[in-house]
Amino acid sequence: MTKAEEIIRFVTDQESDVKFIRLAFTDADGVVKNVSIPPKQFEAAVTKGIRVSAQALADCPPETKELYLYPDCDTLATLPWRPSHGRVLRMFAALREENGAVSEYDTRAILAESEDAFGAAGLTAGVSAEVEFRLFKTDPEGRATDIPFDFGTYLDVYPDDLGENVRRDICLYLQTMGIETEASYHGERAGQNSIRLSAAAPLCLADNIQTFKTAVGAVAGQNGLAANFSGSENALYLTLEVKSADMLEEVASAQYAESPAGNIYTLLSKLLDSLSSKYGRA
Repeated sequence: MTKAEEIIRFVTDQESDVKFIRLAFTDADGVVKNVSIPPKQFEAAVTKGIRVSAQALADCPPETKELYLYPDCDTLATLPWRPSHGRVLRMFAALREENGAVSEYDTRAILAESEDAFGAAGLTAGVSAEVEFRLFKTDPEGRATDIPFDFGTYLDVYPDDLGENVRRDICLYLQTMGIETEASYHGERAGQNSIRLSAAAPLCLADNIQTFKTAVGAVAGQNGLAANFSGSENALYLTLEVKSADMLEEVASAQYAESPAGNIYTLLSKLLDSLSSKYGRA
């Protein structure tokens, strides 16, 4: 039985109590998007894909009218911030053209290709990330204001740091999804928080960052707050450890400061391509 067949059987079993499956992808701007389907539609998603309008997506090629989402069954996870009864699952999805070809809009697939090429060049990479975000109060309609949740500074504690419970919930949610964190603390700016994600392979780390951003938004909303990842106010710090494919020799170590609001798949793909050209075997 294939992985897809196992999941089809699982989600359609009433005892599994699965009510929705979210097929998630990232647009050109780095924003997480998703389509929610009921379990009975999952087999169709695996075999035929779920159709979406390409023209409504940021910077999608004008000649592309429709795209199809195909679930990556290796990325199945339960969303722990959703109700425990009537569970909601999430999988990352590939973006394909109507003829089944991988879309050039699928930056996750592009990163996977870069990672494969990186390995073919005799290299392997582990990437860790530290992500900053700010929390703001919301108005009575739930819209974000420009009033920070607190006015704490670097490494403050309660009562100057009011974000400790938010960070706690984020880290615990991530842990239940198999994503490990190494540290969390108040940042330098008012309402700013920082969480460090453990090292992983590039594609896995990119997926973890997108899951992290979704979790931050969900927990902020649960607390009547709004999260902001703007690159003008926050940073994404990446550390890449490059080794030979046999793991016997450390080739290079590099650190980068980028915007957490950008497309992490595109960013890591470009970094891998650059490092492969510099350190890879001919």
